[in-house]
Amino acid sequence: MPKNANYKFHLGSDDGSRLFVDGEQLIDNDGVHPMSFKTETKQLPAGRTRFAAEYFEKGGEEVLQLDTEGGGLGTLASAP
Repeated sequence: MPKNANYKFHLGSDDGSRLFVDGEQLIDNDGVHPMSFKTETKQLPAGRTRFAAEYFEKGGEEVLQLDTEGGGLGTLASAP
């Protein structure tokens, strides 16, 4: 992360997903559902941070999207 700051994470998926930051679950967007987002904010120190996303697809549309903002990242950093 570029600096010590609050970072906002937006995790969207069709169907279930979860986001882990440094081994701790931050977002639980589990279940069978159409594309939907959940958002959480976390204070992070400057430097390396480990991220992991889990995702499953039951059928239909296949989407997983993670957007991050804050800490000097610009308006929005996205990892589709």
